[in-house]
Amino acid sequence: MSRHKKTFAPRSSRSDKQKNNNKEDKEQQEQITDQDSKISLAKTEVTQITYDPFKNRAFSKVEKNGSVIQLFDKGQHVSTLHNALNKLGHQTPENKNLFWNETKTGIINFQRKNNINASGTFNRETLLKMNKALQFLNSEKEVGLSVSERAKMLYEAFEHRTLGIFAGTDEDKVFTALEKLSYEDRYELIQYYDATYKPKRKVGLVEDLYEELGNKDLFKAIRLLYANYEKPKLEPEPEQAQPEGQLLQEVTITGKGSWIKPKTKYAIEGQPIEFDCIYQYETPVISAKGSNPKMPEVVRKVLIQNDGKVYNLFEYPFRKDTKTFRQDGTVISQFSINTHQPGNYTFVFIIENTLTKEFRAYTREYQVKTLEEAAAGDLKQNKIQNYSDFRQQVAFIEFNLSKGASKEQKSNPDFYIESASFSENPARVSAADINHIPQSYYSIKGKPIPKDHHYFWFAEINTPKEMFDGTSALLGVEYAKNATVHGYKRGEYFGKDGWNMNSSQTTAAFLGSLTGVYTIHCLVLDKNNNLTGQEASYRQVILPSDDYQALKNIREYKKEIDKSFNTISPKTALAINAVAINEETTETLSLNLFIGKSKKNPGNYVLTDLTPGVQHQRTYEGNNLKDLFEEFDSKNTYPDGILAYQIPSNTLGYPTLKGNFTTDGASFWESLSTGAGWASLGLAVAGLVASFTPAAPIAPFLFIAAGATGATSGTASIIDKVEKGTLTNETLALDVIMIASSFLGMAGSLSSIAKASSIMKISSTGMQYIILTDFALNGTAAVMITSDGLDSIQTIKDNKNLTTAEKTLAIAKVLSQLTVTAGLLVLSSKNLKGGELEKLPKVKRQTSKQTSKKPYNPEQHSEFIDTPHNLTDGISPKLTGFKQQLSIIQLRHYLAENELINFNKALESADPKVLNEINNQDKLINFVKSYKDNHIAFTQTVKNFESFFGDYGWYKFWEKMPDFEKSSKTIDWLKNKNKLLPTGDATHTELTSIQVFTVDGGIVNTPARFEPSWWGKYNSQVYKDLNTALEKLRKVKERNMSGKTVLSGRMEGLDYFNSTLKNGKGNEVAFKGMVSATLDDKVADGFIQLSARNVKAGEKVAIIRKITSRGGVYIDDLSDWGKNLGPIRHFDADPPSTMIQEEVLMNEGYFRQTSDPKYIKTINDIEYYEIEYLELLKPLK
Repeated sequence: MSRHKKTFAPRSSRSDKQKNNNKEDKEQQEQITDQDSKISLAKTEVTQITYDPFKNRAFSKVEKNGSVIQLFDKGQHVSTLHNALNKLGHQTPENKNLFWNETKTGIINFQRKNNINASGTFNRETLLKMNKALQFLNSEKEVGLSVSERAKMLYEAFEHRTLGIFAGTDEDKVFTALEKLSYEDRYELIQYYDATYKPKRKVGLVEDLYEELGNKDLFKAIRLLYANYEKPKLEPEPEQAQPEGQLLQEVTITGKGSWIKPKTKYAIEGQPIEFDCIYQYETPVISAKGSNPKMPEVVRKVLIQNDGKVYNLFEYPFRKDTKTFRQDGTVISQFSINTHQPGNYTFVFIIENTLTKEFRAYTREYQVKTLEEAAAGDLKQNKIQNYSDFRQQVAFIEFNLSKGASKEQKSNPDFYIESASFSENPARVSAADINHIPQSYYSIKGKPIPKDHHYFWFAEINTPKEMFDGTSALLGVEYAKNATVHGYKRGEYFGKDGWNMNSSQTTAAFLGSLTGVYTIHCLVLDKNNNLTGQEASYRQVILPSDDYQALKNIREYKKEIDKSFNTISPKTALAINAVAINEETTETLSLNLFIGKSKKNPGNYVLTDLTPGVQHQRTYEGNNLKDLFEEFDSKNTYPDGILAYQIPSNTLGYPTLKGNFTTDGASFWESLSTGAGWASLGLAVAGLVASFTPAAPIAPFLFIAAGATGATSGTASIIDKVEKGTLTNETLALDVIMIASSFLGMAGSLSSIAKASSIMKISSTGMQYIILTDFALNGTAAVMITSDGLDSIQTIKDNKNLTTAEKTLAIAKVLSQLTVTAGLLVLSSKNLKGGELEKLPKVKRQTSKQTSKKPYNPEQHSEFIDTPHNLTDGISPKLTGFKQQLSIIQLRHYLAENELINFNKALESADPKVLNEINNQDKLINFVKSYKDNHIAFTQTVKNFESFFGDYGWYKFWEKMPDFEKSSKTIDWLKNKNKLLPTGDATHTELTSIQVFTVDGGIVNTPARFEPSWWGKYNSQVYKDLNTALEKLRKVKERNMSGKTVLSGRMEGLDYFNSTLKNGKGNEVAFKGMVSATLDDKVADGFIQLSARNVKAGEKVAIIRKITSRGGVYIDDLSDWGKNLGPIRHFDADPPSTMIQEEVLMNEGYFRQTSDPKYIKTINDIEYYEIEYLELLKPLK
């Protein structure tokens, strides 16, 4: 086995998390079955067990030291143990029959409390202690019926007979059995009844109640069973005409039914209550064309309680609509009822699990409010935001949409780029055709250059990943690094990825058909084409049409609100709290309302409505506040519903007025389905979904879903500040810096901004940067800005003559310039090596003179790396750090001296981005191991990041190869548990190789089918042992599948299907790599479902291979996805049919196609075919 271990590195997988509590490490014990839980102890049997639920053979085995209950055990006895732990105050999953981590924790806590060895295993000592504790607990309670007595009473009630003749259910006896049922006992009662009486009654307790009781009695019984119901002490009311409800006390019932959802969060009086109660799958379900998928859980019955009375849904007097379908009976999928009065409604859903045929109940409380109640509640939760902060948010949105672009960018008056007067920035993307190629035009301005010098123009690609949408943002997707598009060639120019603009003159043009963010560079070169150091840059943004329109909308909106707010006299404006509620949908819109004194008529009051998307006038005027709000009431167009407002306490002398009025305008909210508020401006299309409140929270969300918008992920701290109401002028400058991070194409998420604490000087730029630290970033650890840049921002902030809007616009322009002049950098924590770290002095913002300079310390800052991808001049990383690491003893344990030298040479030829990842000592050991395993593949792929670290890169493949030692322990466990079929002469190592293959067959099939150079020492040995194992196991009668028909489900490309398979009968086909198949057709279908999830109609067809095997070997008992391990390791398999795969394994070789494809069915526009094959036992050449 050492030949497998030598070069294999430990790898993380889901099972790693369980390695300390692996079922394979348990000692052999007598197995406990569900039948043991059903067999009660005989009265004559000697036992110390006195707790009734423990009085069965399952717990008797534990008492006799014949068994223990431990991690991964499953069955009724585990459910009983959970109920006992909960009764003793140790929280575990109620009514669940799987021993999981929570169970172990509960047992450990109990053992520690009772001075028992805290093993987490339920053994004899723990059983007897728990039995004693439960007996003492029961002795302290009021003496009442035991669980077994209650269950027996229920059974007798359902089997009630008079004079030997069945007389129907005895409802009173049912209620007696359920009365005064404790919280803990109710789950035990359900389990005990189902275990004891379901074999006789054929149904469980909840289903018995559902089938045997009428509406009134069923509702009462469910309440008693689920909610510790107490008998109502109310006077009975006289009988009413049908349909009638029965008076019952209001009690809350708990249960699970998250897929049962009301259409609205509450209802307004007079509006209907609507429920969707069709099961919602987490993933799409494939079903035969023309049929509907069967629901695993269905609603069989709905009871409605209101005003103390209970109704069946179909008898409810105010029922509006009900939708049902058939699935082994009637299923309720949707319903609505009218409301005639406010109050609380209780809905009880009787749910059947169609897989287990078990019933349960779920209750949902629902409130019907008056308009005034709804308005008062939402107004109380709403918060107020002042105009300054609100107006900054408008600027942020504009800044995001424009990507910081501006028409004029004159950073150096002696040498700068000017965009042509008719060119836009940002520009709308335009389609290129044979007659027209859209272009933007530029010219260089300033002092002339020497006659023997010339210009070189190119457009550097700075497009953030978020802007790629596959159709409008083509570069990096359809266009390769060396592509030529309409005469523009993509390539690397002076260390930067970009497009050659084909100009050496003072003017140049660039394509307008490529969505993205670009830096237009004009470099001055000498006669030998060497850089002279003179350069000008211009940031050009080309937006998709929807983004461009959204930017246009926001700018028009900005003009509107500035004009409206300008009608208020300075220093008199006050933000008021206001919400509008849609009566039909209960949607709440927070309004941006401000009042103040009229600038034009100082004696009057003005109200400005700055809410985005409104279609009414924005400015209202009145002689007093009463007249002002009456004017607003009469002319707004908010939807049918109510508008509530409140003037808060203030220092401006305005009274704290509070009021509301009904609204009846339809035009604004008719478009609610496409988004209200900010979404009405098109921001949802552009990737900015931002229904602002005028208050601190931006509700419900802001800058979510990057879409085609590049700066979204850089706004997280703004969201935090806005939601907490802490977004102020003082934090604006640093927050906008964060937005600029996405303009560098390095999206990061900041949760907080701290004050500048350090200065770094980067040799490649020659500049000093202030490091903004204390970030909680997703891959980004520092935003760095030049001290001059930060001072410029601060100067703007301190200018009292500028309005808020003018300040934010000025800051945006500064940031735009900084991003193209390397004055603003966003670097990962791994990308800062090569800089000199300096301590910021205590003097406020004095960054020009540093007095406490400290030398760079590689030991202290080993995570900092200088890379060409983040710094401006394209200098490659130095390998000094690697040489230090390569000398450590731990690495020399894996590599001989000559191997170490060759490994070092491989790194010197590596892609700099790969080096950034490798330069971590912990990771480096794994890289050395991978080199040791396959130095050829390592050396070839390390030169390209995608080939090495990409999703289909070699290192990703090597890293996820299954752990041989883990599989070896699995084989040991399977042997100890006697779970294996006979294995003949196969060795432990050979069996382990099969187990390794079932964990991830790609270990041998990827190199066998796609990448021959990826055969390394480890997977080559696995493949060799795998073939030997099959040869030996084929001699075992129980495993030999010769003559059996096995199945394999896969997707094939339409071209291959038509050219090769369609008329391929009689052809010999080479199957490369080990061939896995199954004895179960559901497994083959399951693999097609997996493969079809990302397939578009018309791309591929589904193929079921029906293979007549001649050398197949049955390996299900060894498989990670077999009957022994599948339920433990892959209990959440999706689709579930793949959990136990009944696997048969065949050697690679030639197979004869013995039939033409036979059409079976079409599912989701994918055609299914069946093709028959014969295994020839003919090896590949």
